[in-house]
Amino acid sequence: MIDRALLTEMAVRAGIRMISKGETLTVWTLSIPDEKVTKAGLGKYLDYALEGYPRTTGSVLGEIHRRVQFQPIYLVTYDVHAVFETSVGVVHSEQAHQAKLAIDAANGGLVDKVITDFILPEHQTQLLGVPKELNGDLPSFRLDGATALARAKEMISQIHTRTVTYHGRNNQRYRKICEPGDHDIFIADIRQMHFPSFDLDFRLLDTQYTATVLQGPSGRLLPRRDNLMDCRICMSRIEGRPLACDTCGRVTHGKRLFAGRSHGFRCMNCKRTTCRLDARWVFRWLLFIKLLCPACALEVTKQGRRVYSLKPLTMISAPARPL
Repeated sequence: MIDRALLTEMAVRAGIRMISKGETLTVWTLSIPDEKVTKAGLGKYLDYALEGYPRTTGSVLGEIHRRVQFQPIYLVTYDVHAVFETSVGVVHSEQAHQAKLAIDAANGGLVDKVITDFILPEHQTQLLGVPKELNGDLPSFRLDGATALARAKEMISQIHTRTVTYHGRNNQRYRKICEPGDHDIFIADIRQMHFPSFDLDFRLLDTQYTATVLQGPSGRLLPRRDNLMDCRICMSRIEGRPLACDTCGRVTHGKRLFAGRSHGFRCMNCKRTTCRLDARWVFRWLLFIKLLCPACALEVTKQGRRVYSLKPLTMISAPARPL
């Protein structure tokens, strides 16, 4: 038995155009994991991406609202066998066996290799129905099979084109562009696939966040974009690992050289991660201040010492307010 894609490839090589009527092709997908699996995977990612203490960010992750989107692609498996010769003999050989690439079935572009590499180890199943979490309509395959096949060969040729140098019989150095032709490329399989991604709305304590991730049936999770790197104090991008406030869940830049300008820090008593909106401070010696989390600040006030809130960054000249 020969699958349809292979039969089509053989027909194309023989100059025969195949037309199928009334045929329903199999569309593949990755099955949607349980919501608990998504929460566990997101929690692990948060623990890696954000610095939180004493509680990890994954442990303060609230309920997740999950919406599913599908992207239509053609997943292509191919072989390349191309030998390039000149008058001096073979100067290059380009080989590939059961290599993979994915084509966006909406615009014909090459799918990001990170996404393709994520899909390949996951178990693929037939798409038998639309999940209840689908956000909008199931997108259509704008690229037909014949066009996808031609586009795949163009991409494979580009991917495996090499520029080599060699010395001729006259001992001169030459350059040759070695581009595999149509006869050098064999499409072993081309399948339609809807692969899912998740738009996630979730909370860390009192603070709302969003993320778009890929997650396969194995539970592996690949973040694609999120707003976890936007400081909730200054609203600018954070370079490095953000701090997550253990009181409200805001992500912030870490401690700065001048303590009073810090967006977030570790409490100088208990090391608890704290943002400046929840932070307090006391005088330490005459000219220095000590940054505290709310719990440690409360203990200090019980000792009869004055505790102050940090000034808003936009009103840095305002007088300190004792609590």
